[in-house]
Amino acid sequence: MRVVHITTVHRADDVRIAVKECGSLAADGYDVTLVAPSDGAGPVEGMKLLSIPRYKGRLRRMTLGVATAGRAAWRVRADLYHLHDPELIPLGAIMRIAGKQVVFDAHEDLALQVFTKQWIPSAIRPAISFGARCLQWVSERSMNRVIAATPAIAQSYRRAVVVSNFPVLSEFPAHDVAAYASRPQAVAYVGGLTEPRGVRQMIEAMDLVGPDLDARLELAGVFSPSSLERSCQGLAGWSRVRYHGWASRSQVGSILGHVRVGLVVLQPASNYIDSYPTKLFEYMAAGIPVIASDFPLWREIVNEGGFGLAVDPTNPRAIADAITYLLEHASEAEAMGDRGRQAVSERFNWEAQGEVLLRTYREVLG
Repeated sequence: MRVVHITTVHRADDVRIAVKECGSLAADGYDVTLVAPSDGAGPVEGMKLLSIPRYKGRLRRMTLGVATAGRAAWRVRADLYHLHDPELIPLGAIMRIAGKQVVFDAHEDLALQVFTKQWIPSAIRPAISFGARCLQWVSERSMNRVIAATPAIAQSYRRAVVVSNFPVLSEFPAHDVAAYASRPQAVAYVGGLTEPRGVRQMIEAMDLVGPDLDARLELAGVFSPSSLERSCQGLAGWSRVRYHGWASRSQVGSILGHVRVGLVVLQPASNYIDSYPTKLFEYMAAGIPVIASDFPLWREIVNEGGFGLAVDPTNPRAIADAITYLLEHASEAEAMGDRGRQAVSERFNWEAQGEVLLRTYREVLG
């Protein structure tokens, strides 16, 4: 069976799309093609890559980008098309009218996500959110299946299959890390560097950790907007930050294998509170304790499993106190990390989610 994944937004080596979903399909014998902006990335092993331009400006991406991606995908003559961006939903509806099998992958709750987009003026966000709800309605009624990245996103649809973005176990081998007791007094955050994701609070917290601990923050990712980087460099805690920039998957594994704590302190925005943060489970897979936002769902996972500490993500002092506690109680912190890794091995892993994806494809393709 020939399948095509399409995105105009994500890189060609996007973890969920290329590494996890396309990788699982290719391993199961599917002929997989990815249509995406390459941004210098090569194809993931086992799949073909049709590189398209990354158009500057959202309007050009949503018009020229979609048209370019649609033409490239159509020429493949696939048995199933798997779409990853909201602006591709009208394209998917047209493909369905033409008799194609189409799946839409809902990475986010579109209507709630609007309210965290700083580039959208606050006065028109309700109207844009309503438009996003309309797109969700179209995707639900025109696609063969909607795949949701979390149970909370699935609730926005009458029927959706949940394929959670859990870690690939092989990316975090236990033998390729430093012994916990020998690691420096370092904590890490790897991911998008934005204000809603708490980058400012993490840096400010580092300034509040006592100087006797000689702690540092290993920070990896891309600042958005770019001006935020200059603003963060002016914070007092920046002197205790080692900034890596964008990190490959192997670099992520190396960073997490040489720190003592992972931070995931997303701010209390509506589309984050009930989300499954990928970083939370990646830290657990790497065997390090987590400091996570004190959202009810996250608190239930972290506290009940004993995987780390839940804190007020808006309070740098609370974050600093949690960092201090875990660095000063290394044995307890190591035990938290061990429990987290065990939980990922048993429950929160991509290998299980990949089976859900494959079963969904078999149902659609008959």
